[in-house]
Amino acid sequence: MTVGTDYALSILSESRPRTLPLCIVLEGAPQFFLNNPIALQRKYIKLMGDPNMRKVRAEFRKGVKAGEQEALEMLVDLFD
Repeated sequence: MTVGTDYALSILSESRPRTLPLCIVLEGAPQFFLNNPIALQRKYIKLMGDPNMRKVRAEFRKGVKAGEQEALEMLVDLFD
């Protein structure tokens, strides 16, 4: 568990009554997985400066665009 996750769970557990454990609150909750489109974009930008990667760049750009679209759709689902 990361420090951020631990902190978030501790804040959530403090805001809930002590009689209702956090694991029951989160049981069955939907999970959202997100490929970080910012990290993909950074990798793509690094490829832009490498002339040996010209053929790979076009395919990687398609992957970046697909990752951005998937992240957007996941966020829409999350906020719906």
